[in-house]
Amino acid sequence: MAHILIDWLNNDVQLSKKIESSNSLASEFATGHLFGEILSKYGLQEDFPQFSTSKNSVSQLNNFTRIERTLHLLEIPFNTNNARQIMTMEKGAVQQLLYQLYTALNRKKKRNLTGVAMETMKAPATKVLAQAESQQYQNLIKKKTTRQCDLSLQQLIAKHEQFKARQDEIINKQKDEDEEDKRQDLESKRQYLLNRSKEKRAKDAEMMAKIKSQQQDLGYELEIEPMSASVVMITKTPPLLSKQALEKKRRLKKEGEMQDTMNDIRRFEKRVLQHTEFDDDEGFDENTQGYERKNYIN
Repeated sequence: MAHILIDWLNNDVQLSKKIESSNSLASEFATGHLFGEILSKYGLQEDFPQFSTSKNSVSQLNNFTRIERTLHLLEIPFNTNNARQIMTMEKGAVQQLLYQLYTALNRKKKRNLTGVAMETMKAPATKVLAQAESQQYQNLIKKKTTRQCDLSLQQLIAKHEQFKARQDEIINKQKDEDEEDKRQDLESKRQYLLNRSKEKRAKDAEMMAKIKSQQQDLGYELEIEPMSASVVMITKTPPLLSKQALEKKRRLKKEGEMQDTMNDIRRFEKRVLQHTEFDDDEGFDENTQGYERKNYIN
């Protein structure tokens, strides 16, 4: 069926843009401009000069709003869902509408009817209903069609996310390379130290072999006592006092201070009592002596 439609579009309708294969139908008809051109070729779309070839949402909304009335005139069922399916290039949506157009336009051609005649043949009630449906279609398709500014923003965000993903990939790759370089550097250093240690052990073994050979030649063996490792005594740091120990120390100190204060108070009271008793004794003696002296005089 697809090759029949392509042959009809290229040879009979003779569109301004040649359709190469069925795979390109969805992308070529997504704007709605070619649908308007087909209807214009059959004398049904008088406002075709107002159609737009741009691929933005504003052009799609304009084109699909204009072809809706003509499709209803051809008695082809078309609603906002069909329009959105074509706009979003869903598989099979364009071919289905093209097949309906192919059938309806061939029927019109056989009946030799013009657009005005087809409009006149409709009943008044049908016209009123068609106008109401058309108005509802326009309102719904405006709501369902994403604004171009929103689409541009979404595309910008998508590009930014792709750029960020590429940058993250580059950064992660660079980190992996740096870590690999560090690992190889450490491995080379470790290998160098191992080789150096092996060489040192080999030299030590060779030197010991020479010493033993010389000792055997001289007829004695030199005993080399290993040096004892010096022992350094490190005093242990006294442990820090815990919170409970500090509290206990403060409490004992406070109790000691209170005890000293009480002792001072007792000593002070004792001295005061001693002075008081001494003063009382002296006063009694003076009075007594005075009394005796008075009696003696008398």
